[in-house]
Amino acid sequence: MIFGIYILRITTFIMLFFSLPTHAHQLSDSYLRITATDENPKYIARWHLGIKDLEMAVGIDKNHDGDITWGEVLDQENTIIQYARSSLDVQQQSLSCPLEISPIALDRLNSGIFIALDMTLLCSSNAPISIRYTPLFALDQSHRGIVTYIDTKGEHVSVIGPDNTTLVLHTPENSTWVTFWQFIKQGIWHIWIGFDHILFLLALLLPSVLSRHHNRWIARTNVKPVFTDVLAIVTTFTIAHSITLLAATLQWITLPIDIVEIIIALSVGIAGLHMLYPIAHQRRWVFAFGFGLIHGFGFASVLGDLNLPSQAFWSSIIGFNLGVEVGQLVIVGALLPLIYGIRGTTIYRQWILPTSACLMIIIGTLWAVERSFSMELINWVARI
Repeated sequence: MIFGIYILRITTFIMLFFSLPTHAHQLSDSYLRITATDENPKYIARWHLGIKDLEMAVGIDKNHDGDITWGEVLDQENTIIQYARSSLDVQQQSLSCPLEISPIALDRLNSGIFIALDMTLLCSSNAPISIRYTPLFALDQSHRGIVTYIDTKGEHVSVIGPDNTTLVLHTPENSTWVTFWQFIKQGIWHIWIGFDHILFLLALLLPSVLSRHHNRWIARTNVKPVFTDVLAIVTTFTIAHSITLLAATLQWITLPIDIVEIIIALSVGIAGLHMLYPIAHQRRWVFAFGFGLIHGFGFASVLGDLNLPSQAFWSSIIGFNLGVEVGQLVIVGALLPLIYGIRGTTIYRQWILPTSACLMIIIGTLWAVERSFSMELINWVARI
């Protein structure tokens, strides 16, 4: 009978696993940096478009072997440039400014390999310009364009999404506060689409409504220990990733981002394994702090690609970190009442908890393997 129950659970795990997307999340961001000069041309720009995004949009990997070589990129150079022209419309006084685009180059940012396009915006006057940015939105609604505008007043960072594709370029008088708010929103957005961070946090939160006695899960009868447990986990995770986010952004400590991403994936699997074999159930905050230090390097890699404006450097860091915390608290606030309400049910203790644990082990392991192969591929492409 017991053997049959385990067979049924394993079958359920497999069905759930293959019904869910298990690939590791890859950010779909591009980075457009536009500078206003006192010379002619008036505006110059550099645009970083992710090579994986361009593969999805124009099809670089023509032999479909999963490997994108520099030769394949060069073969599609004209297609890539035409796609860029059609996806970015620069206007001045209701007239389009032609784009003069230099030959493409490869550039590696924290989040992967990018195609770098150096551009001259052939605008005829010193009047303000606006841009209409439309690449990839039809293919990926999570795509974001990070636009940095630089003039004599300073730098200003804006974010373009599918719901706001047009942007007038200027440096607002209260640019520090505007940038602060932009980076709060970026922090919230990146924790919500950072599935690896979310799964790690869930693996620590799901057992918080239960206590462990004689190798069995028992529902906690008082809300106070649940609240204390969750507070300890969230606080230590916050402190840990805030430390390394700041240290990495200031370049006090640097770690290879490829290795960081692999360890983050493994942290999901390890946290899932700990749900099945809780050797330190009352001290899950130790896991939160230890792996939180690694997750902080992951957040820092995202922040590093956002081109922090020099005059709003600290407000950008604080805003992004605050946004991460707000997004995290929203997740905790939505989840905790739900799992507390069903903590005493058999389905929660004997199905939801172990199923979640097994899925996290499988997904975390596959993410680690996928990222290991991606690291080799990126290094290989960069050498060609």
